[in-house]
Amino acid sequence: MSGPDDAELAVGADAFTQDGRGLEVAVVGAGAVGATAAYDLAREGADVTVYDRGSVASGASGRAGG
Repeated sequence: MSGPDDAELAVGADAFTQDGRGLEVAVVGAGAVGATAAYDLAREGADVTVYDRGSVASGASGRAGG
């Protein structure tokens, strides 16, 4: 149940209809998908921190694509 003070939950393509200024986002994984998501979010003004145990694009991105 949600009350009048609960934040609105947005899901899917309509989730980010405003710019990212004021958002603090953590991206876990610096593979192709994580790095792209971090880049896109940062371009929209979000404060993005990327966490990965290795260097950018050093992990399983190639294997994850099938």
